[in-house]
Amino acid sequence: MESLDASTILTLVGVLAWVWVWKGIALWKSARLSHRNWFLAFIIFNIYTFGILEIIYIFLIASKYKVETSETEEAATPTNKSGSGENSDEQ
Repeated sequence: MESLDASTILTLVGVLAWVWVWKGIALWKSARLSHRNWFLAFIIFNIYTFGILEIIYIFLIASKYKVETSETEEAATPTNKSGSGENSDEQ
């Protein structure tokens, strides 16, 4: 059995890091958007897509959706557009 040289190991580590970063982002987005089927697809097709499936999901599918959050009305009030940084309610 041949031993792996340093360049092969470095390439494998680079590919794994590439895949894990994209997979982490895609899993997080699909969980936040409640896309259960996409989440399962990312788990099942673990490393076979080399991050391509995850990139397609992130930029083409997930970008069309927005996560709805339950913020209080005080935290969601817009600031004054005049540049003063004060809320218009406080004037």
